[in-house]
Amino acid sequence: MLAHVVHHAHPDPKKVVLICGGDGGTFREVLRHTSVEKVYFIEIYEEVIKVSKKYFPKVAAGIGDRRVEVKCMTAPSLCGAAGTISTW
Repeated sequence: MLAHVVHHAHPDPKKVVLICGGDGGTFREVLRHTSVEKVYFIEIYEEVIKVSKKYFPKVAAGIGDRRVEVKCMTAPSLCGAAGTISTW
C-alpha cells in the first residue's frame, strides 16, 4: 500500500530508488505502475535477497523483472557528498 501512495505523489515517475526492500514486495507493487521504467533496488545484504527468492518466491517475483537493477550496498555509499545519487 505504501508504495502506491508515494507513487501517486509524483505526476509521472519513471525511475524509482528503493532502499532496503529485501523481500521484494514493495518494488513488486511499484512495478505495477506502467510509468515506471527503472527501479534501483538497494539492499545491504545480498543474502536477504537470496532467502526471499527461495522462501518467498511470490513476494520476490519482481526481482527478475528487466526494469529492476539490484545493487548490494549501503544507502550512504549510494549518495555523494552533496546528497545526490551517484552515477552507476
